[in-house]
Amino acid sequence: MIKVPASQYELTSMLIQSSTPDLKSLEKLLLIVLSDFGNEKGEDIYPSLSTLSDKTCMTRRSVINNLKSLEGKGYIAKFTGGVVDGKNVTNRYFINLEKFGYDYDKKGNVIAAASAS
Repeated sequence: MIKVPASQYELTSMLIQSSTPDLKSLEKLLLIVLSDFGNEKGEDIYPSLSTLSDKTCMTRRSVINNLKSLEGKGYIAKFTGGVVDGKNVTNRYFINLEKFGYDYDKKGNVIAAASAS
């Protein structure tokens, strides 16, 4: 049975160990770094592009391109920040744990996917 991550650390560890043949190495690195900023559900992720660039050793442009790719492949969802009271608001990201064999219950809690019989 697949174990539901109980902490942000377990989520990050699970992502590191997951087989993701459709991801390029920089995409996977960025996904792992994103997970380090969220919770065990892969939510509440809102580092700036500059922070992601620093943590991944990628250029800002490379971070943007890889975020778009992760979104296009369904690994993350992005909620646009925009401008509030004349100040830029950082985008928020969500890791789609369904890509890793999990489901969500009606309350949004992560649960192990029902096995197909």
